Amino acid sequence: MQFTVPKSLLSATAVAVIGMGIFFVVLRPPLMIEDIRFMASSEQALHLAAPRFADWLTLVFRVMGGFMIATGSLLLALLSGDALRPFATKVAVAVAGIRSIGVMTVVNFAIGSDFKWMILAFAALWAAAVIGLVNEKSP
Repeated sequence: MQFTVPKSLLSATAVAVIGMGIFFVVLRPPLMIEDIRFMASSEQALHLAAPRFADWLTLVFRVMGGFMIATGSLLLALLSGDALRPFATKVAVAVAGIRSIGVMTVVNFAIGSDFKWMILAFAALWAAAVIGLVNEKSP
């Protein structure tokens, strides 16, 4: 496989997006200094107004980070040519689904979302596709 400058730049971008996703999932605090400054408030005032706001934001950022990781992972797989290899494709699709719709489903059940069953249906659709891919014979 030959890397060109555009492919190298896109690969670097994909790695950066994965890194941002990891930051959002693992390290990002629910409220950063600039968030509080933008809202022209204080952390204490926000906590008094909405005691579970920080908990909710943490879940939102985990879902968002999961989608970043999924997007970067799929882009890397496509750029590396691994998408042409059946096993690598199956792994990329599985990881992307777990990090995106899988995490989103878990979080929506955790928060008692009104849409949790619809999102679970989407996750089940993805899971059925992955099972189909795993059981599919390679050409």
